[in-house]
Amino acid sequence: MEAIVDGLKHDPFPSSAVRLRGSRAAYRIREGNYRILYEVHATEVVVYVFGIAHRKEVHRILLQRKQHATGS
Repeated sequence: MEAIVDGLKHDPFPSSAVRLRGSRAAYRIREGNYRILYEVHATEVVVYVFGIAHRKEVHRILLQRKQHATGS
């Protein structure tokens, strides 16, 4: 998994990346039972990994992130 995250430095849009619905900058990569969640900020040339979790837990992370963003 570390190799995948390191690879995002060179290619933030690998063929295995899927853009998350409702977001312009958030993506996920499947790695077995785990998901790597990240954002690409092209204007800053930054890749921000905001979560790596088991697939059963990834929705909880996304919900918490959404609630934090809306101030709920």
